[in-house]
Amino acid sequence: MDVRGILVRLHRWVGLTIALFLVVAGLTGSVLVFRDEVDEWLNPDLFSSPGRGAVLEPSALKQAVERTDPRLIVAALPLTPTAGVAARMFVQPRRDEATGRPYVLGFNEIFVDPVDGRILGRRDIAGCCDRTTLVPFIYRLHFSLHLPGRWGVWLLGAVSILWLLDCFVGAWLTLPRHRPFWRKWRPSWSIKPGAGSYRRNLDLHRAGGLWLWGILAMLALTSVALNLRREVYLPVVALLSDVTPTPFDLPRRRTPGPLLPIDDIAARARAAADAKGWPAPGPMFHSMATGVVMVRFVDRGGDQPLGAPRLYLDDVDGRELMAVEPGRGTAGDLALNLPLPLHSGRIAGMPGRIAIAVAGIVVVMLGITGTIIWWKKRAGRRAHAMKKHSTRSKTLSALRISS
Repeated sequence: MDVRGILVRLHRWVGLTIALFLVVAGLTGSVLVFRDEVDEWLNPDLFSSPGRGAVLEPSALKQAVERTDPRLIVAALPLTPTAGVAARMFVQPRRDEATGRPYVLGFNEIFVDPVDGRILGRRDIAGCCDRTTLVPFIYRLHFSLHLPGRWGVWLLGAVSILWLLDCFVGAWLTLPRHRPFWRKWRPSWSIKPGAGSYRRNLDLHRAGGLWLWGILAMLALTSVALNLRREVYLPVVALLSDVTPTPFDLPRRRTPGPLLPIDDIAARARAAADAKGWPAPGPMFHSMATGVVMVRFVDRGGDQPLGAPRLYLDDVDGRELMAVEPGRGTAGDLALNLPLPLHSGRIAGMPGRIAIAVAGIVVVMLGITGTIIWWKKRAGRRAHAMKKHSTRSKTLSALRISS
């Protein structure tokens, strides 16, 4: 068997192995490109708030939520709430002092009116499957297939590696074997009008893969980077360039003492934003395990193609541990920051997001047409084998009769 024959078999069996995974990833990814918009459209009662007027300070919002249920502690909340927009807070269960075990809450996200602190709704982002949990469900399906632990993430990471390999194999198989090169390659980029169903599927599969090859290969590569960041992507990047670890990446001991008040954190974040020319502080996340507070500076009405700047603070003394501005740092830092903006299309604004959504549909089409092509070829080979066997049987019967 020549090299082309080997690659044909490789493309066939790799494609069949990953086809179902790519159909799921393509469909869910096309929805997730507009994740926030779809979530807000499905759940206007959660994301919009009726209160108008002056908003409460972040500490007052945190206290209002924790007073409603002593079993929980707020782990993330917005530092610059806006009237009319619900304040989203992520909560964690406290530990029962009697048993030492965490309480069972049944939810992990709360929506609060920032004007009066009234709770508008709760949801479990790991739940399924009403309208409130639909988008989080699709998100988890997209990156982990809802498998427990890291198994789904690793599985889809392995699928992404096979997909990236198959992108190059599939493109190579479209290249003509004889000259003139360009005249013979041109039909691979088009769909023949009036063709039969088999040829139409073949043209869709081949032309769709060629026209969007760059985007599809990028999606495969960034899928590897996002699912296998620590296992594969980070070690490779670190071999080629210096990488600046964040406080979450480094082992550290918590500073002893009482936690810094939320309003002090907000004040320090606003001072950092003024000094660095960043937008107003957005959501804040507190990691009790590491003693680190991370604040993101999101410009809701602006353009942040590489993502939002981040500030890391000590949760006791408030000192600045690190400030990260996307697009700055070493080449390795940039390489680690790029996968998510590229994968989501946000690096190119709304046109980029639309392109990624279209690419997701094309991925679904490639998975379906590839499977149909294999099935029809398989049926054709079986029919040919049966016909050949029937002819041989008739010939043997004729020989016996004549003898």
